[in-house]
Amino acid sequence: MKYRQKNGSTIHHVIKSQTNNRGAKRLISLGIKNLGYLVTLITALITALTVINGANQTLIDAKETRMRSESDSAVSKLANESAAERMAGVNSLVALADDWGSDSDLQSHEYHQKTCAYALLTYLKTKPTMKNASSMTDDEAIIRDSIQKGFSDHLQVDKAATSWDEIPLSFSGSYFYNFNLSDVSFKETALFDNCTFYGNETSFNHTKFLQDGIFTGSTFYNNVDF
Repeated sequence: MKYRQKNGSTIHHVIKSQTNNRGAKRLISLGIKNLGYLVTLITALITALTVINGANQTLIDAKETRMRSESDSAVSKLANESAAERMAGVNSLVALADDWGSDSDLQSHEYHQKTCAYALLTYLKTKPTMKNASSMTDDEAIIRDSIQKGFSDHLQVDKAATSWDEIPLSFSGSYFYNFNLSDVSFKETALFDNCTFYGNETSFNHTKFLQDGIFTGSTFYNNVDF
C-alpha cells in the first residue's frame, strides 16, 4: 500500500499503527497459547487428583473390609469353648473399637465402634462358668476383668485416647468380677440393675453419676465402695 506524504508525520504514523497492531496480535496469540497451556495443566491436575482420591478411597474400602472381617472373627471367638480364644476375641474387640472410633474416613465408623462395645457388653451379660455358688472360675474371672478394664479405661474421658462415653451403655443384668469403675463419669443414666458382682471388691470410688445410677435388684458378693 502506498501512502502520500502531506506532512512530515503521515507515513510514520501509519507505519507505527501497523506495527502496534501486529504486536497486539502477537500478544493475543501468545495469550491464547498460554491460556490453552493453563487449561491443559488444570485438566491434568484434576485428573491426577481424581486418580489419587480414587486410590485413597480404594485403600479406605480395603481397610474397612478387613476391619469388618476382623470384627466378625473377634465376635465369634467370644463363644469359643477355649478361654484363650475368648480372651483373644476380647482383646481384638477392644482394639477394633478404638480403630473404628478414631478413623472418621471409614463408613459408619461410629456404628461399628458401638457394635464392638455391645459385643463386649453381651459377654458380660452371659452367665459365667462358676466353681461355687459365689465365685466364678479363674479363667472366666480373668476374661471379665479384661472386658471391665476396657470399659473403665475408655470411660475416663480425660485419660482415654479414644473415649467410649458417647456410646449408650446399659450394664443391666451383667455379671462382674472385681469391677472397678473409679474416677469414671456417666453423662447419662447409669444402668446397673439386676447385676451380680463377684470377687473381693467392687469400686465406684469417685465415680460421677451426672444423671441417675440405678442398681435395683443387684447382688453384691463382695465389699462395695461408693
